[in-house]
Amino acid sequence: QKVVELDKFKSPTVVNDISSVPDDKVIETIVSKHKNKVVFIDLWATWCAPCIDAMQEFRSTKSKFHDKDAVFVYLTNGSSPRKLWEEKIKGIGGEHYYLSGAQWEFIMNQFELEYIPSYLLFNKKGEIIKKYTGFPGNDEVKEMINGLL
Repeated sequence: QKVVELDKFKSPTVVNDISSVPDDKVIETIVSKHKNKVVFIDLWATWCAPCIDAMQEFRSTKSKFHDKDAVFVYLTNGSSPRKLWEEKIKGIGGEHYYLSGAQWEFIMNQFELEYIPSYLLFNKKGEIIKKYTGFPGNDEVKEMINGLL
């Protein structure tokens, strides 16, 4: 029964190709795709244990937004072996992008992020509201997203 319940809220996994987008337009392109929605971007890697732990911790909270105007986007780069990444994202759901090294580096520099996991939160107008490194916890993320909905 619990498996059926969990599966009901699991969002499909969508892989997007953004390889032809210039480095300085990646975030803008992603956010503009989701007009009038809150966009929560997670920068992560398959080898990053804190990234994976945060995703697992956030899974049940994320499911509470399945019928709301919130989108969950996941970015990684070549430091994550592509085959392993393709396997791992099946259980995550949401929108996924496999960025080039240059795209990744531009975003990390643009938002002054040094480590992963890092997160970017955009309001429904596409404006960045918050950026942070390290998962702040379910309650804080839920409050931030609800506050923008």
